[in-house]
Amino acid sequence: FPVTIREYGKLVSIRGKVVDAEPKLDTDISEPLRLHQKHGVELAINSVDSYGGFLLTDGTGAGKTMQELALAVHYARKGETVMVVVPNKGIMNQAFRGDAKTLGVENMLVEFSAGDMLQKGKVNMITYHMLNKLKNKPDYIIFDEAHYLKNKTSARAKKGTELAKGAKGVVFATATAADKAEHTIS
Repeated sequence: FPVTIREYGKLVSIRGKVVDAEPKLDTDISEPLRLHQKHGVELAINSVDSYGGFLLTDGTGAGKTMQELALAVHYARKGETVMVVVPNKGIMNQAFRGDAKTLGVENMLVEFSAGDMLQKGKVNMITYHMLNKLKNKPDYIIFDEAHYLKNKTSARAKKGTELAKGAKGVVFATATAADKAEHTIS
């Protein structure tokens, strides 16, 4: 996957096509990010806006959660319905809430419960096992630990596929592909 980034905000090339290199992320969100995270989020925004999707495969400890939140907030601030899917509430409450506090956006996180409607302009947090409880569809979806969708015949993968097909943009985030070469996402 040929990607070129010269300097933050200068040049981004995806598959040989130079895309808008002007930073799209609000300053208050980009400020706490490390340089590689800023690059990752800007690249994700360009890819989602241009192609409808992005695969975020930074290794463990590189700050994928912070990038996922920055990306989710970017679209939520545009009034879109954004959903972040996580494996369990522990990850939701520890990793995501901690990073939301660092970004200063903890008031934008909404934990989805059965019977709830996804809220526009918020970052709707939901676990994989709650996907079948959705009453409305998101505009943008971020699948944290996306390798949870690997088994194409599982109920969660089928529901994830259905939701992704109807979304404006989808991001799959996982370190598994980077950390363990024998794993692939198909």
